[in-house]
Amino acid sequence: MRSERGPAFDPCWAGAQVTTVLGPLAPDPDDVERRHTALLEAMPPGSWWRDRPGPVTTVVDDDLTAAALEAGGRPWSGPPVRVLVGPRDVAVVHSHGIGDARTSRALVHDLLAPGGSPFLLPGLRPAPRLRVVRAAAACWGRHPRRLVSALRRPDPRPAGPGDPAPTPDAPVLLTRAVPVGALRARRDRDHPGVTLSAVLLAGLVGELGARGIGPEVVSMPVDLRRYLGEHRQGGNLVALLRLTPDPDPAVLDRERRLAVDGGEPLVRYLAGRARGHVRTVAPTALREGWPTLGWSDRGRVGEWEDLPWGVGPRRVAAGLVPVWGHRIGVHLTRLGDVLHVACVVNAAAFAPRTVADALDAVLDAAPTATPALLGEVGP
Repeated sequence: MRSERGPAFDPCWAGAQVTTVLGPLAPDPDDVERRHTALLEAMPPGSWWRDRPGPVTTVVDDDLTAAALEAGGRPWSGPPVRVLVGPRDVAVVHSHGIGDARTSRALVHDLLAPGGSPFLLPGLRPAPRLRVVRAAAACWGRHPRRLVSALRRPDPRPAGPGDPAPTPDAPVLLTRAVPVGALRARRDRDHPGVTLSAVLLAGLVGELGARGIGPEVVSMPVDLRRYLGEHRQGGNLVALLRLTPDPDPAVLDRERRLAVDGGEPLVRYLAGRARGHVRTVAPTALREGWPTLGWSDRGRVGEWEDLPWGVGPRRVAAGLVPVWGHRIGVHLTRLGDVLHVACVVNAAAFAPRTVADALDAVLDAAPTATPALLGEVGP
């Protein structure tokens, strides 16, 4: 039965790569291989995972971040999981076909945790059959007017094709870490009742705009599990939501809530299925010709807190996807009481230093904000 096979591989997402860079963390490559082998054996009988043996590990002696971004930015037809081990950092690069952030969190833990740690990935259940139909019934069954509103909501993308996508693509990674308590104190003082994510997003929209590179579209992934009421399912259950940028956190937060509650992510997902190209639920905004700010908030990732971290400040850049065209991608991850911010910039379209200044203006507004950790890679 399907429930015995574990989460299925999704070919519609196979071409997209997801990259996570963590440090200081430098596991023994042999330990990673042993964990990978044991993980395959722990997967349910008949699972496609069992047909993907190692080796999956590559040792990188030079710049691991550059190697990870390069590996995650090109089409890949080899093993769906790769681990790059550097002198102080480690990167896990995997095909989006194995699943979304829910699967990625478990996979990173299972490959990098100490030898005796239990595996999390085998516990993820396959997404239910007709999952989107079930989600649609849960969202609109008692509130059909929400569907009408979602269908009528205009696309915030500007009209026309925009500027041609710049080439070559040149990803640069910026990482920051800020105590969550300081950010929440500022939020509670200035924007009570608004989510912290919306406060930071609106702040970055404003700071980028003040520097002449304001985004014209904000895109963020929405987990469709919220409509199913079940969060232990693997696979890909996400759709992109597009919002009109606004420097007012209350406006952004309200627009996001209305769109999500109304089921707009489901509309986008279903529309893509109907047109026959399911990749519309994947990051198709990446090559759009107008400035796009991608925003992904993973929340707290408790599974990674027991990883064998080294001594020194941590760098966490989780769930990175390629930045093509006029795009900046921001990824938030919380470990303990620290919010880690990873920002990937296409240096062919934007000056990384300008984006870094905008990011620091938002984060350093908190009195105890930590400065850039491990610096900035690239120009």
